[in-house]
Amino acid sequence: AVEEKRTTPIDGKDHTGTVLKRRGGFAYILSNDGAFYKIRDAGSDVGSLGFGQKVRRKPNVVKPLLFLLILAIPLGFYYNSLQKEIERTVIIKAVGEVTLKFNSFGHLVDAFGNNPKGRDYIDRAKFDDLSLAAAVGEVLEQAYISETIQERSTVEILISGKPLAKDYFHEGATKDRIVSYQIEAKINDNGSFLFTE
Repeated sequence: AVEEKRTTPIDGKDHTGTVLKRRGGFAYILSNDGAFYKIRDAGSDVGSLGFGQKVRRKPNVVKPLLFLLILAIPLGFYYNSLQKEIERTVIIKAVGEVTLKFNSFGHLVDAFGNNPKGRDYIDRAKFDDLSLAAAVGEVLEQAYISETIQERSTVEILISGKPLAKDYFHEGATKDRIVSYQIEAKINDNGSFLFTE
């Protein structure tokens, strides 16, 4: 098939104007209404009349990506500050005394012993799950394994910060340890005592 070269513009599809600059198979034109266009044109010389279909611009992805990056930076700093912000502190008194600190996401941020026995619990503990119930359960387990507490021992758990749900300790790792080790747990959640059975 022989390719046919057009010599006249197609109404409504082509743009016509004076060729200002040529680059490869494209020409930059100034139309009669004063608009600048980049068109597909292979044969018009600079200064002559050129016509052709307007070249669609490729979408600019740099600007949206830059905007998202600029937006992500302060959000990252905010998320990081929330992770470090202490929302709740838990003190466990089971002969050894331990302090656990939790962030606003409910994850364990810091754990330390307030006396030698408490430091021993922390040294032996494996905090695989960083939730409050799991962390408290792990400390109770270490206290029981080290024989610091025994069956029917009394353990105090003091919780500061936003109150937990009333049935928070009715299941989970803490409740499992309390039941299986037959511990009497007195839990003071932000000033209100919750006695577990």
